[in-house]
Amino acid sequence: MLFLPILYGFLVGVALCLTFGTVFFALIQNSVDNGFRSGMKIILGVIVGDTLFVLAALLGTSFLPQIDGFEYIMASVGVLFLTAMGLVNILKGTPRLAYPKTSFGNFIYYFTTGFFLNALNPVNFVSWVAIVAYIRTHFHYTEPQ
Repeated sequence: MLFLPILYGFLVGVALCLTFGTVFFALIQNSVDNGFRSGMKIILGVIVGDTLFVLAALLGTSFLPQIDGFEYIMASVGVLFLTAMGLVNILKGTPRLAYPKTSFGNFIYYFTTGFFLNALNPVNFVSWVAIVAYIRTHFHYTEPQ
């Protein structure tokens, strides 16, 4: 009985991992430039961000009204937001980053890089809300499941 939620969670996780987004490229760049440990710190920030999104989606989807096409509207807003951010980045150029010198500052820098790259992507939050809403309505799972 608990096997299906774990299987569905694994399959959704694999599907989300196959998308190449900002986190993927930041992870590759930082791992090549600064080593394996910097990549692990970014991954930890992404995991914490996704965990917060799943909790927000679990606790918050019951308050969302049923609106036809809501997912498409939110996805469109996310695409516009990320496109605007990309254009600003392209037009302003690449800033030079100063890496922190202390090990704690180093951890905070990479952790927050992963967390904010993940958290500031509105499509990520919308996808978690859509996944939770789908699972609740079609499979009738509860929060513990």
